[in-house]
Amino acid sequence: MDKPEKMALAQKLRSLRESRRFSQEYMASKIGVSQPDYSKIESGKVSIGDKFSSIVQALEMTEETFNNANPYSVNIFNNQFHDSTANIITQINESSKADLLIDKIDKLIDVIKVKI
Repeated sequence: MDKPEKMALAQKLRSLRESRRFSQEYMASKIGVSQPDYSKIESGKVSIGDKFSSIVQALEMTEETFNNANPYSVNIFNNQFHDSTANIITQINESSKADLLIDKIDKLIDVIKVKI
């Protein structure tokens, strides 16, 4: 494998790992290497070699899915998904604040009714 292919494979590996929110430490433990050694694989300094099957399995993929994956579309989808999720969480939090406010207003109304 020439250097550009090795770097492309390393970039794909990193993108797929990040898309799953896996740490290098997690991946290293799954494939039986140290985190610094895993980092060398991901940076293209060391060949994936016989760790390929273990890496694919740790990523919860098939070899075919890994080979066909486009790291750029994975990152675009992942970023869009997390942006959408963040927006939904913000809306839920704001809704929860509104619900709390309504609940407090209802309690205040009950207190006022008792005093009247």
